[in-house]
Amino acid sequence: MERLRQTFRPEFLNRVDEVVIFQPLGQEQARAITRLQMNELAARLLEQGLILHADDRAIDLLCKEGFTQTLGARPLRRVIEKMLTVPLSLRILLANIPERGEVHVSAEDDKLTIDIREPEPVEKMVEEEKVKQEDVKVDAM
Repeated sequence: MERLRQTFRPEFLNRVDEVVIFQPLGQEQARAITRLQMNELAARLLEQGLILHADDRAIDLLCKEGFTQTLGARPLRRVIEKMLTVPLSLRILLANIPERGEVHVSAEDDKLTIDIREPEPVEKMVEEEKVKQEDVKVDAM
């Protein structure tokens, strides 16, 4: 507070109610913010009947591009818009998208790759789960 008094005039300081000092965001906080932003996009896509799957490489790339030490995560929303939302919107508008399709997002060479697939049939997923459970069974005797 003493440093503020040295820098600013008393008239200005009288208008300040409270001084809050923020610590810079770390990488884990930036990843968490990126995941929150992606969850918002996933909710909007779900309203359109699409399911969003983003792997860790995609999250890392968006975090790297949308996070700086000086600005924090402020540019993140614009980066997600530019790198993912706009290209995905164009594909949805121009392509024949399967009903209840799955949007898979990954990163390669500092670019996002967007793959829209048919959903897997429920019977196939149940069968795969049974196979996984059979592989896990251990004879306890």
